[in-house]
Amino acid sequence: MKKFLVFYYASAEAMEKMRNSTPEDHKKGMQPWVDWQNQLGDSLLDFGGPIGKAHKVTSEWTLQQSNKIGWYSIIQAETIEEANKIMSTNPHLTWEKWNYVEVCEIRSM
Repeated sequence: MKKFLVFYYASAEAMEKMRNSTPEDHKKGMQPWVDWQNQLGDSLLDFGGPIGKAHKVTSEWTLQQSNKIGWYSIIQAETIEEANKIMSTNPHLTWEKWNYVEVCEIRSM
């Protein structure tokens, strides 16, 4: 099985909406994610979590910058096509119209 890193993207408005949700709305909004996680079983290696602001780092300086990635996960599948199919059922894609994910194979050295 191959491993795939998944990045979740959402608009600034969608991210703000999530930050300002009530605990009840947050719990209700997470239920489809819990269902999705249970459906995937062993294909989901790491549910992941929210990602903070990015820092660009060189040997001489560090710069904080905006980051459009809101979350990450790690899944496993035989092929990129299978990984894409797994992610096509993710609740993130139905939450807001412009949400999307990027699926990247984690290659071994």
